[in-house]
Amino acid sequence: RLSPGDRDLLSDFEGISHICRALAAPPHAWRGEAMLAFCRLMPEICRTSQVNRGTVRDEGFVAGAVTLLKWATTEGDEASAMAACIALTAACTANDGNKRAAAQLP
Repeated sequence: RLSPGDRDLLSDFEGISHICRALAAPPHAWRGEAMLAFCRLMPEICRTSQVNRGTVRDEGFVAGAVTLLKWATTEGDEASAMAACIALTAACTANDGNKRAAAQLP
């Protein structure tokens, strides 16, 4: 059984970094089923871990989720838009750095 402390292991062993690098690279380019699955998991990953919330920003996931949301709304892909919104809500809760990144502010 997983414990809340297990979430931090994703950052400790660079799990989030590896996942983000794979999602950013072709053929995914921050889209596809793997990206949608990772977006839907983001509430569990970010819930109690400030480290994980910072890591998803540092590894480009927040910007990638914004890109996915822009694409999904343009293309009318409701499932992708919902997944991106779930991910952004989770990543930005209690994290001003992620809010700035999502708003694409300098």
